[in-house]
Amino acid sequence: MIAAYEGDLPYIFVSYAHKDSREVFDLIEKLAARGYRIWYDEGIEPGSEWPENIAAHLLKADMFLAIITNDSMNSVNCRREINYALSKNKPFLSVVLEQTAIPAGMELQMSSQQSVLRYNYSDEKRFLDKIESCSAMGSCKGEQIPSDTGAANVSAAVPSMPKSKSPKPLIIAVVAAFLVGAFYYIGTSQNTTTTNPPAESKVSDISDDGSNEGGSTVDTTTDGSTPSTEITVTPEISNPRWKYAVSEDDANLIYTFSSGPVVVMPVSWRDKVMVMDQGDYFSFYHYISNYEWRIDGMDRGGELFSLCYRETQDYKDNPSYRELGGSSADGYYFLMFPTDYPGYAEDERACEEYDEMYQELNFVKKNSHFVFQ
Repeated sequence: MIAAYEGDLPYIFVSYAHKDSREVFDLIEKLAARGYRIWYDEGIEPGSEWPENIAAHLLKADMFLAIITNDSMNSVNCRREINYALSKNKPFLSVVLEQTAIPAGMELQMSSQQSVLRYNYSDEKRFLDKIESCSAMGSCKGEQIPSDTGAANVSAAVPSMPKSKSPKPLIIAVVAAFLVGAFYYIGTSQNTTTTNPPAESKVSDISDDGSNEGGSTVDTTTDGSTPSTEITVTPEISNPRWKYAVSEDDANLIYTFSSGPVVVMPVSWRDKVMVMDQGDYFSFYHYISNYEWRIDGMDRGGELFSLCYRETQDYKDNPSYRELGGSSADGYYFLMFPTDYPGYAEDERACEEYDEMYQELNFVKKNSHFVFQ
């Protein structure tokens, strides 16, 4: 088995369940033979801190490769690695080795990412060629390794069987506090856009040319000024009225929707908020609360507010809403706020952070508006 890559050149981070080691190591060897630099957690030095080392290598990686199986979806560590990679907007490819029951929350996160379904390919070469068709792979490729020279792109051999990836309870607590609390730039770096999870979760194969629907960029704000950071336009979504771009300045985190609404939040929310395309409305969530609630089986927990559209003004019967400066040409846009408490009260840190954001909702109400097209 080859050693994990350690160096300054671009490399692929592989996330997998150790129960799948045999199949994963075989795939790693074949990709390395094609010249790819690969890091996986067998590269952790003895005595090093597991979550810190994983996070450091993931942050440094130029691409994230998730090996999806029923075992990996049942692995808390694998799910955390996937969430962390998505939150950091890492180029992402999932290789689904078997028909897999993907939890709704995880499918929600991965729905817009490229995937290769192993069981669709009877030919090994075609399967590997399909993985290589992912455009992000290119930067992580060096010289192809001849079969008789060994893994020349790695530093040393490692044992054929992996060491345990089951940290002690204290480490689990560190992971929960560090990774869950520090992961997520979902609202700005990932720009998550989803529909309500289907009854049966599925992952789609990437197209034959290796492409998927990616983001594009524009270089001005709605008023024509240049933003302090790049505006990123989201990929394809279920309802075209929720196509949006994200920008920020020193004080504001701004979601500008192509249909006219402009939602303005404190810039401090950048690493705390996630968004979901719900079809006829678009929701903003406190990420940590939503994450914790999903573990408990509730997918709407942690809601801060929703951007809604109606053809009539029947929403005025609702107890908590804010109109966005009048009607559009074909209907009305408004913000709707929850009337009960959706923060995750069982986690003191999550609860405190949600309460802080809740207190800042007046900022959202005051600064959000509508731009007539």
